[in-house]
Amino acid sequence: ESGVLPVQCLEGDDVRQADDQGLWPRELAEAVCNAIIKKNGRGYIRMFQDPVVFLIEHSDGFRSAMLMLNGYVNDLSTQRN
Repeated sequence: ESGVLPVQCLEGDDVRQADDQGLWPRELAEAVCNAIIKKNGRGYIRMFQDPVVFLIEHSDGFRSAMLMLNGYVNDLSTQRN
């Protein structure tokens, strides 16, 4: 394991701005959302009042993100490439 550098947490409109800037792959987030069976039917992050995203930079240069859409899922989904 190579370690994690600073983690940035964004909320609300800052999440939408980061999405517009392409700070994580939108297509992957949409694919994960579409894979969830037990969801409330709302669309992607533009439809959520208080989305949260954690942007994680790893010391080996890898970047990852954890997107939290409160109220979107009633189940757990995992997407693998």
